[in-house]
Amino acid sequence: MANLYLTEQNSILRKTGDRLIVQKQDEILLDVQCHKIDAVLIFGNVQFTTQAVHELFEHGIEMAILSRRGRLIGQITSPATKNITLRVQQFEKYTDNEFRLKLSVEIVTGKIVLFIEELTKVSIPYSSGLSFRGGQRLAYPFLMHIVSIPYSSGLSFREVLK
Repeated sequence: MANLYLTEQNSILRKTGDRLIVQKQDEILLDVQCHKIDAVLIFGNVQFTTQAVHELFEHGIEMAILSRRGRLIGQITSPATKNITLRVQQFEKYTDNEFRLKLSVEIVTGKIVLFIEELTKVSIPYSSGLSFRGGQRLAYPFLMHIVSIPYSSGLSFREVLK
């Protein structure tokens, strides 16, 4: 199943039978069966019919309305949403502080590792003659040490940097 991203400005989401079509003027841009969609995300000036919304609700499909740049304006949710068990599990994880800490450490670790990988791709010389590549070689072992410290040690990244 997939999300349906509607970005074509001045297009219209319509219902026909058990299908949704995206139309702009007289041209059909997309024709898709409802059971293949998890959610519909509408960006900018895209219209939708009441019949299309009814069809989405009958299939438990949610809609999100966003600005053209992707800022969430609002959501339209069916009373019979899909994945209610998933939402319950997500809420349970939200209340689990140990899981939240572990997830946070994994996210920060991933960001540091990707940062190091990006440093290896660029080389901007400094007046001292040291480039990012050279700086990366010096910083890499230190950053890897920080990343390898287990979160259960009780140390924060700030304490490690002292």
